[in-house]
Amino acid sequence: MLKVLPLARQGLTVSEIEQITGIRHDLVASSLFRQRVKGRLPESARQFNKRLIEAIVNLPEDPELRKGLLDQVSFGLYRGNLKSFTTPRACLRLAGLGRLIGNYNWAQAVVPVLRSAEIAIKEFFLNVNDDGVEVERTYRIMFKAEQKKAISTLKNRVDELDHRGIPFI
Repeated sequence: MLKVLPLARQGLTVSEIEQITGIRHDLVASSLFRQRVKGRLPESARQFNKRLIEAIVNLPEDPELRKGLLDQVSFGLYRGNLKSFTTPRACLRLAGLGRLIGNYNWAQAVVPVLRSAEIAIKEFFLNVNDDGVEVERTYRIMFKAEQKKAISTLKNRVDELDHRGIPFI
């Protein structure tokens, strides 16, 4: 299995290593597993995501640790575990402030208010093909466990949102 370790360190998958070396798939997979257990290889993406989901279920109290945890979340992990996350837009609706969403710049007012309340928010910028036109979409997510805090913050600080020049619709 001396051939497997250098290829795995280069980031090749089990199937790619199998094709290059000619070693059976199950032998490559078991060799990589043993190397990870011994600490010679970093954990797999599946192991990382499993550990991250376990940490999300038991969120730490410290806002900095929550922010660090949210920064590790990939867009794929977010899309695969929608029950663990919510969006600032959903919190606006639940707070009874859905009228702000019609404004193009609603996020410029709402996101800083939530961040000042120590609520972790992560932004994803994805290029999407929309009817043949390349468009950049922004997705903002936060932990579902912080939804009640976000709603109460938005309700209590609605005057701050008004003074930022956002017209009510």
